[in-house]
Amino acid sequence: MMKKIDFSEKVDSDEMLKIPIQPISGEYVNEGNPQVFIAGQVKCFVKFWEMIMTQQCRVIVGFPETRTQFYPKVKRSKTYGNVKVSTLEKRHFDYFSIIILEALSQTNEYESISRKIFLFEFKNWADYDVISTSSRFVWFVNKVTENTIKISDGSSVIVYGSDEASSLFVAYQQLALHLKYKNKINIYQLVVQLRTLNARFFSTMETYILLHQLLLEIQILGNTDLTLSEAREKMTKSQFWFQTEFDFLEKTVKYGNNASVVLPGDFETEMVCVTYTGDLQKVWMKIFAQNPDLIVCCDKTKSLMDLGFSAKLHQNFDLVSLTLKNNFRLLDIKNRINNSKVRFIISCASFDLKYFQRTVMMEYLESTKTFEDLILASNILCGLCREVTKVVVIISCESLTVLLLCLLTERIKSQSKFDVFRAVRDLGLFVTKEQYELLYKCLLHHKQEIDIYANTTC
Repeated sequence: MMKKIDFSEKVDSDEMLKIPIQPISGEYVNEGNPQVFIAGQVKCFVKFWEMIMTQQCRVIVGFPETRTQFYPKVKRSKTYGNVKVSTLEKRHFDYFSIIILEALSQTNEYESISRKIFLFEFKNWADYDVISTSSRFVWFVNKVTENTIKISDGSSVIVYGSDEASSLFVAYQQLALHLKYKNKINIYQLVVQLRTLNARFFSTMETYILLHQLLLEIQILGNTDLTLSEAREKMTKSQFWFQTEFDFLEKTVKYGNNASVVLPGDFETEMVCVTYTGDLQKVWMKIFAQNPDLIVCCDKTKSLMDLGFSAKLHQNFDLVSLTLKNNFRLLDIKNRINNSKVRFIISCASFDLKYFQRTVMMEYLESTKTFEDLILASNILCGLCREVTKVVVIISCESLTVLLLCLLTERIKSQSKFDVFRAVRDLGLFVTKEQYELLYKCLLHHKQEIDIYANTTC
């Protein structure tokens, strides 16, 4: 049972705090054991860089809450006190950046110390909504850990920015590493130690609960954030390991009928999932509320029937008329009440249509359940999403599989990893066990296409 901690006391602290580490004997020694510091908000750049050089810092982890930048622009240099900093490279990903820095410190008239430093910055962290960013947080920690295990014991890692995020990062990384070699960990004890250093660490019950949930996932499922080679290796050892993931989803996720997700990558297209529930007007009202550029369906005949176009190209609602054109590829939406202002109210949210008239593209992704067809359909969906800003996906068994494949393959392209478990969980729409297994098999099927994805490991 989770022990109760007093979350009421909150104080400010600008100190650089040294985090107690609990080394594990044996294999852990080979993974490196750097000292960790939490810096809070970076206000004095000179003092910050002095600490970086003094503590032999090799990795900096940031959850910035402001746009304050303590390093120069790419290919530029700047001096902070007696430390000259050069930014060699900056790599942008959809929710984090990796900045490669070089710091030169003049120790005396004849000697200097030069060090290459990796800075990992998480974008748009929100203390008020830690649950929605939990998957990205785990993937971010995994990316950082890949690099921290390579540095020597005499080096250090400095974490700065949000106190809530910094403390969650330190606790999760330490406890997850301990969990690899021990059957038991003491979450309560570590959180109390951190809050003794600064009462702003783990200042909300939500973050404390989230830490338990993330560690429970690791204990039961292991690492679900995989490279393709790791997934292939896992598949050769057992044909049924995905069953554990699916069973865990069944026990822990409350599925809904609608969802929204942003496509990974540079385009940030929002995809809104709408499930046909039998009430035709309610379905169309949900679609209107999104004001989409594109509506995507699978199984053209069934989708047109569900949307009310089984035997006609035109239909009227109380306030809006719909007309299909151009071989069902374009949908004209018009306000039926001339010279008037119409207000739709959907799920306590409202929007206005005044002299409303709009044409929306319709796309039908015909596919069977073969690996080839599903991969092809997901590639088409990814291509369509790059050309628009908002897409409504009418959910069916096939379209949900295609949508998830689109999300997973786009992340492989940008980060060389995929996480079926968290992709399904975060979307929150029900999938069958067969669909879940099919996602893995599709990703591992087309080796030629997948092997050309860029490797972004530092």
